[in-house]
Amino acid sequence: MITNAVTTVLAVEEIMRACTPALAAQIKHPEDLANVRCIPDVSDWEVWARSVMPTQKFVARGPGFSLYSIAVQQALMAAGVLIGRRSLIQRYLDSGELVAPLDQSVALGMVIASWKLPGGKGNRMVAAVEDALMQLA
Repeated sequence: MITNAVTTVLAVEEIMRACTPALAAQIKHPEDLANVRCIPDVSDWEVWARSVMPTQKFVARGPGFSLYSIAVQQALMAAGVLIGRRSLIQRYLDSGELVAPLDQSVALGMVIASWKLPGGKGNRMVAAVEDALMQLA
């Protein structure tokens, strides 16, 4: 953290499932994920499942991708259910291209924040950047 800086929290990072609306229609309960293809991340499915289904063992089955953008594209093409970070998939949720079946997100304990040094107080450019970041978040 930067000393004497003003911190503005832009978003609290969380993970959630996301898929096309047609695929979401098949998912009524977390257990239904065993019957669909899951697009795994290294550890995010495990973190999500531990929080949402603590008494059940769940292993995401599906292809793994080393580039997150490819995983998102696979979800957009209805290839499976993505475990995604809200900050990276929010625009697809807003557009309706992806939806969050059951909408059970899990906070990761991380925030996306901006820091403003005391010298930036009253600076219109700094304020404009901060406003733009708030709109993106």
